[in-house]
Amino acid sequence: MTWTGGGQPNDTGIFRITPSSSSEPIELQVVNVQRRGLSAVHHVKIPKELKESIEEILKPGVKLDMQVEWERRWDHVSIH
Repeated sequence: MTWTGGGQPNDTGIFRITPSSSSEPIELQVVNVQRRGLSAVHHVKIPKELKESIEEILKPGVKLDMQVEWERRWDHVSIH
């Protein structure tokens, strides 16, 4: 397995998911993003109360909104 990336630190932010079984969105904090070939692997912080159901929440094909932590991103873009 080869991990590659550019010269800038990874982005962080939030994944916002609205499961079909709920009208309330679930927010997962993105703490790290790494490249695996042409894919981006997002590492998220999973709250304790979701550990039992996270595989169902994040099943393949689920739609989500992604929000980049813009202040961090802008800081990295400005100095690179």
